[in-house]
Order: sequence, then structure tokens, then C-alpha cells
Amino acid sequence: MINSQRLAHSCLNTTLALMITCVAMVTAGLCVSGCASTEYYGESYPETSKVDLFWDQNDVRTQYTVIGRAITTEGFGDSEEMIQSIREEAMKRGAHGVIITKLDSVVTGESETGKADDNYRHTNITREQQIESKFIRYTN
Repeated sequence: MINSQRLAHSCLNTTLALMITCVAMVTAGLCVSGCASTEYYGESYPETSKVDLFWDQNDVRTQYTVIGRAITTEGFGDSEEMIQSIREEAMKRGAHGVIITKLDSVVTGESETGKADDNYRHTNITREQQIESKFIRYTN
């Protein structure tokens, strides 16, 4: 009877340890991925105070030139926060408008918990929402 109690206690401890590990990983993921960031590649002009947002290049009704491209990422894809990050970067770079060119969800990491001899293994896949855009300046 004592051996079965030890075995049950050991199994319980292992299960609790795995559960705590999974909760810690999810919590860490929430903390790390709370804000949008934008990387910009292109030319810069004097800062603007307003940026028009377009979901299709055919919606732009005036002549323009592309001054650069941006990639904005966010862990859980808060689209309002992502769009705000794009607008702020566009104004800082002197753009008059932004054309959204791609919305995507990309895998940014993968980790596994558990040991090779455990019956329980957990794979944690980390994803980020991603928006690609073109920054434009009106030419007329």
C-alpha cells in the first residue's frame, strides 16, 4: 500500500509540475506580446500630421509614389493597436498615406515541455499577427 501511495504522490507531483510549466509559458507569452511594433524600410521626409489609410491600392484617387514599406507585428493581433502603430510610423516618416498589402499570422517559435519518457508532452507554438504595408506620398 505504501508503494502505491508513493507512486500516486509522484504522479500527482509530475502532473502539477507540468501544469505549472504550461501556465507559466502562457503567462510569459501574454506579457511578451502585448504591443505592436513596426519596422520601416525606405525613405523619410518631413513629418506629417495626418495619414490616409487604404485597404486596396485602387482606392487611392490621386497620384502617389511609394516611399517605403513596413512590417508591423503583434503577438495577439490587436488590429486597432497595429493600425495605430502603422499610422504613427507613417507620420514620423513623412507619408501622406498607407496602403495595407498583406495580413498574416506567422509562427515565430515552438517549444516542447515534458521529458522523452513522459506520457504527457506539450508543444507550444508562438504566433504573431503581421501586417505589411506601403507608405506613400502624394505627388500632386
